[in-house]
Amino acid sequence: NVWTLASVVVLVAAVVPVVRLALDADFRRVFPRPTAAVVIGAVVWCAAVATGAAVLGSALAIIAVPVGIGSVAAWVRARPWWLIRRGLPPGTLSITASLRGLAHRDHLATLAERHGRIFTQSQITSNVVCVVGLDTGLSLIREHRGSIGPSPLSFSNQLMGGFLRYMDDDTHDVYGPLFRKVMNRRVTEAATDVCRTVVARELDAVDAAVTIDALGVRIVHTTLVRALFGFEPGAADTLAFEALYRDFADRTLMHPLNSRSLESFRAVRTFLLARLDDPSAEPLPVCALTELRREDPSMPDGVCVDNLVFMLKIATGNVSGLLAWLVSMLRDNPDWRARVHDPAVADAFVSETLRLAQSEYLYRTITSDIEIDGMHLPAGWLLRICVAESHRDPEVFADAEQFTDRFLHGRPPQSEFCPFGADRHACNAVNLVSMITQVFLDELAARHDLAVVGSREPTRAMRHWSHWRPAPDLALVRR
Repeated sequence: NVWTLASVVVLVAAVVPVVRLALDADFRRVFPRPTAAVVIGAVVWCAAVATGAAVLGSALAIIAVPVGIGSVAAWVRARPWWLIRRGLPPGTLSITASLRGLAHRDHLATLAERHGRIFTQSQITSNVVCVVGLDTGLSLIREHRGSIGPSPLSFSNQLMGGFLRYMDDDTHDVYGPLFRKVMNRRVTEAATDVCRTVVARELDAVDAAVTIDALGVRIVHTTLVRALFGFEPGAADTLAFEALYRDFADRTLMHPLNSRSLESFRAVRTFLLARLDDPSAEPLPVCALTELRREDPSMPDGVCVDNLVFMLKIATGNVSGLLAWLVSMLRDNPDWRARVHDPAVADAFVSETLRLAQSEYLYRTITSDIEIDGMHLPAGWLLRICVAESHRDPEVFADAEQFTDRFLHGRPPQSEFCPFGADRHACNAVNLVSMITQVFLDELAARHDLAVVGSREPTRAMRHWSHWRPAPDLALVRR
């Protein structure tokens, strides 16, 4: 029956874009479990189509027609010419193409070469305007400040006042300047000894292979607990804090906190505020909490404490990821290892690592329509400033794909190099991050008997806002 055959062709063709995911070698390597799910799903779908053809015959068209219409609509929606006719930036709104691109670090750079420095892509349920070129992206944010707002993740709604990075302007006007004052050199210097002690302890304990992920998390978490809350390693109040924090620490931030994690989070808030105001307890040493009190006797309030707790969680992941990249880059550039004792060299090494590996993007939400260079940027779309791709722009950086000593000769302006965010929502703890990385490099370089082992292939989570990380088996081992 022609109708039956046509229906089978339409229904099988509908899963071809999805099957292409499983046929992509990089997608299979980076996302083995999703690949298996795609293969199983495609097999089940085709088996269902075959069964439907046998049972329903030409009546299968009742299913095939809407599926076919949807497939054609999706194909048209992904065409650059359709976007341009609507006045939108060129690109593609193909969901499967954007998923496949997650496994390719050059995906967005390739789209920029094909469509221009302002282009569109789809992120599952969101449409995104991507901008390659920090000068263009940051100018867009400045010139259309009233039409561009934060792009919060769902967890932000569970904090008093919201997370600092995503606060509305009025709230941020209160807490943004306060945190910039609080995350100062006093806090960094007060945590330096703890950082050096924990780094030395962790590196000296390496015997069999120890993964950088695990080692880095312990180093960064211990240092941040001291810097933010004044807790010394092993102290009774530190152990009490860790017991309360544990359930919250294990929770992913891809979704809102569940009831158990939320309970843990609120218990941490209560503990920290009570500890700070307990007249019978030993006064806390210099830390972010005490600096908040020094800046404003009415602080810290719940908004401050909530943000510090989330900073601990988020920064532990981000900075431990940076430590892993530093180890990976030292393995690939061994001539630097003997030089990073020098703080200026270490800073240059960290900056070049950030340029090539760690800095990924800035996200904002377009809150009202914007017209730029003859293109229409619609309200409700996301705006992604492609930091990683901009940092590899050969028009800005000579030998852009190579690890060089370029930062020994000075740091370029923010319009060219922007590893810690920009504008009012930039990172407030750059000094603290710099201290951790320099101490880590100094201590690691002094231990010539430690070698780096593991895969050289980076990986990431299957989210458009996730960061690339070195392979999870990257490890240190005693020679």
